[in-house]
Amino acid sequence: MLINIFIKGLTIRDLEDLKVDIKVYSDLENGVNSDYWKDITIVTEDELKKLQKLDKNSRGKISLINC
Repeated sequence: MLINIFIKGLTIRDLEDLKVDIKVYSDLENGVNSDYWKDITIVTEDELKKLQKLDKNSRGKISLINC
């Protein structure tokens, strides 16, 4: 999917902002292209969850190192 090319490299903050933007544009279209916006939201949320998990794991490793 082409969106993956654009999402890779975004930060957690970027993806959170993107979710808000997707909601705004989806609402503006009043149901037009709803499948598209739903798909983009799913991909964005999936990438966000991956980054949050990585971030959480990284913080845990840093805490163990500092003990």
